Amino acid sequence: AIGPLAHAQGDEGLARREALVGQILEAQGGIAAMRQVMQNAGEATASQMLGALPADKAAEAKAFLHDLMADVADTMAPKLVQDAERVWAAEFSEPELRDILAFYKTPTGRAMVAKMREISRQTGLIIGRHAPEIQLMVAERACARFGCSDQVRGQIEALKKQQQRNAPS
Repeated sequence: AIGPLAHAQGDEGLARREALVGQILEAQGGIAAMRQVMQNAGEATASQMLGALPADKAAEAKAFLHDLMADVADTMAPKLVQDAERVWAAEFSEPELRDILAFYKTPTGRAMVAKMREISRQTGLIIGRHAPEIQLMVAERACARFGCSDQVRGQIEALKKQQQRNAPS
């Protein structure tokens, strides 16, 4: 769990740690990397949603969602990076942040940054493919424990049918 932010603690080293975090996040790709993470999440969500749309609307919806997530990412990425800086600065000491930054300056650190975009993209798509299965698992267990309305049971049955249709032959 994340403890109270250093701002609330009146931490004198906070500014130095936030500056180091800014360098780390920049080494990771900065705002552009955050935009990409958001775009990947949007694509994963879109791939899940597109399966429920009529085929004649899928291409239009895919383009719409792609453009929408790009706009959302442009607006939100700087805010998310700023918030991430505060969290990192609260959780890591100055020596730890210096060590992390040093790693990102190594050949291995640079290779990791270069490969993370594709790894993140593929991971997002994997999560999107498994989202219906996750939803079904959560819904079934919650219903078993707490009971469900007929509407929710109908949604569970629809998810099961969708899974069966999408299952590899």
